Amino acid sequence: MSVRAVAAVDLSGRPHAVINLGLRARLVGDLQTELVQDFFEALAAASRANIHLKVLYGRSTHHRVEAVFKAFARALRVACSRDRQLARVLPSTKGLL
Repeated sequence: MSVRAVAAVDLSGRPHAVINLGLRARLVGDLQTELVQDFFEALAAASRANIHLKVLYGRSTHHRVEAVFKAFARALRVACSRDRQLARVLPSTKGLL
């Protein structure tokens, strides 16, 4: 099963979430799929982060949900990491602070 999900995370202090998962099934196991969007919206608000998630393709709702969590985890790891080339500078989406 091939699924493609993309994620972007900006720990900017400005909470916002744009989530487009295209989930077709109401349940994945015991999980109500509408709660996936609720989770990421609440996470964006609580962490004051910009979170953008999109599933580009994939037939299975189970695999779509799994792919979006994996894509989010990778994007969060990048958002939290320091760029060694910018050792003494705080990176920002608007340039450098």
